[in-house]
Amino acid sequence: GRPLLSRGAAVGAGVVGLVWLSWAAGATAGVARLGERDVNWRVLNGVSGTWALITAIAAYVLQRQEPATPARLPRWVPVSALWIGTGSLFAWSGWKLAFTLYLLLARPADAALPEDLTTAAVLHTVAATAGATLARSLARGTRPRDPDR
Repeated sequence: GRPLLSRGAAVGAGVVGLVWLSWAAGATAGVARLGERDVNWRVLNGVSGTWALITAIAAYVLQRQEPATPARLPRWVPVSALWIGTGSLFAWSGWKLAFTLYLLLARPADAALPEDLTTAAVLHTVAATAGATLARSLARGTRPRDPDR
């Protein structure tokens, strides 16, 4: 059901985050044009990977049956992190997927990405799907409760 789908989306976000962080750190698996990786590309992958991991961790914390957060950590902290992270995953990967598919299918001579296009398309599909799935789960699961939580 829905909890399994949300857990799968959280795992997907975590995997995407680890790949993006590995690229930011210099890994070459899934990168087709090594010479086109510049500092901007690395920073962008680092930021995107960090938010993907924050999203996965926040989803995990909120999906646990018993409270997983310390008593002093209000519920709004992982909820806020998850809202920001799902927006980041869905919005960023949504437009990047469209652009990547264009490059993959049209193969224009004047445009390229450092990453392998098939790898990038898979990662952006997983990220956008995870973002949308977790946002939907979060919207269905958050109801105004105790304002101090």
